[in-house]
Amino acid sequence: MNGVDRADQMRTEYPSYRTSRKWWVYLFWFLFDTAITNAFVLMKESPNHQKKTKTGKEKRLTLLEFRMNLAKQLIDKLRVPEKKRPVLAPLDPNAPKLFPMKAKKGRCRECSKSDLRSEPAMNCKACNVSLCVDCFEPYHNGI
Repeated sequence: MNGVDRADQMRTEYPSYRTSRKWWVYLFWFLFDTAITNAFVLMKESPNHQKKTKTGKEKRLTLLEFRMNLAKQLIDKLRVPEKKRPVLAPLDPNAPKLFPMKAKKGRCRECSKSDLRSEPAMNCKACNVSLCVDCFEPYHNGI
């Protein structure tokens, strides 16, 4: 009886369950907490997992530290490494300065060729041509 009471006490010390109306969800979280508690008990009894301090004294791992280490190990396997940003090519200093700037509304020159009506409030700084955001790059690349 003593072992069951201690296991229940450790299981409920840091619960991971969530309330639910479904009986099987409660059962899942109960078994999850029980499995973690059993793993902690086995880890404490294993001679391979005994830690020592610098002075040679035995250091006991707490249940909270064990659960935090377990969570980190489980999450680390699922993490996706961050993607690095692509390196941009250096700008040519002799190239014309093609930047959009705010201006009066006017018809987009590229959209006008396709009989579309678009009135952006921006112009190209170098060309002084009204262009919408979608047409800015194709106009200057001649696409």
